Amino acid sequence: MFKLMIVDDERIVQEGIKITLEDQFDDIEIVGMASSGRQAIEMSQQIVPDIILMDIKMPGINGIEAIETIKARHINTKFIIISAYEQFEYAKHAVKLGVSDYILKPVNRERLSEVIEKVKAEITEERNKKKRAIKNLEKLERVMPVLEKGFIYTMLMNIDFKGELEKYRDLFE
Repeated sequence: MFKLMIVDDERIVQEGIKITLEDQFDDIEIVGMASSGRQAIEMSQQIVPDIILMDIKMPGINGIEAIETIKARHINTKFIIISAYEQFEYAKHAVKLGVSDYILKPVNRERLSEVIEKVKAEITEERNKKKRAIKNLEKLERVMPVLEKGFIYTMLMNIDFKGELEKYRDLFE
């Protein structure tokens, strides 16, 4: 399941995106809708969404500032900008922040679905990498005592243990 938050100062846009996503995706849960950057920051602290759809031009804290603040706290959250502004400076700044994509309003259903699928795939891959890393650490925890016993045995029983000792020194650093 993927947690998604919609941030836009226009309620009709929020509702339209929500309906579109609920119709097309069974594995996405809309966990929040915010109307300003400040609300997005506060909400994201409590619900920690996987994906945030963020408008840029909003009253108070704009979308770019909100992304910077949220990204500092939640590095794994993915952002998709949804904006009526096709200004190069916004896009350039968004790229610096690591935003996954930039969708222009009015939002095209197919384009939104395509971008969401891409971001879901990125998140799934990151989750799988973390699982593999944890499994590898668990295996290492189980193997270390065996290696230590082998090292001690080599030291005690082997007359010519220099080659073996070098191997163990490399393993144990």
